[in-house]
Amino acid sequence: MERKNIRFSDSEFGIKYLNKKKDEYGLKNYNETIERIFAEHDQFRRMLNNQDEMVERIYSRFKKDLDVIRVRTGYADKNTRIALELWNGFILTNDQDNYVTTDEFMTTPLEKATKKVTDDIAAYRQRKLEREKKKGNS
Repeated sequence: MERKNIRFSDSEFGIKYLNKKKDEYGLKNYNETIERIFAEHDQFRRMLNNQDEMVERIYSRFKKDLDVIRVRTGYADKNTRIALELWNGFILTNDQDNYVTTDEFMTTPLEKATKKVTDDIAAYRQRKLEREKKKGNS
């Protein structure tokens, strides 16, 4: 064991703190108290580091998914706005005042477009599942 002389100030985190901790731990000497404080400090630092690492892992995991969703949402919003502008121009140019909902009548071109979009989404999902499966096997 190595012996060192340490001086403590009379501040809140000097000898007053050391005495308070010594009483709290029920210890008889300052040496054991300081070692206990150091052990606690090390434990808290490791816990803090573990929590920081966990937060980073969670952030990384969700950031990837959120970025994909954000990009897809942007494309969908952009395409929807373009379609709305085109249809507004078409209706204005053709002086259309009457409106029939798709519940009342669905045209063949709309049925084909709906089927194409549904098939495209299904194909994309299949490619995504295959990529994820390939990653899992790697």
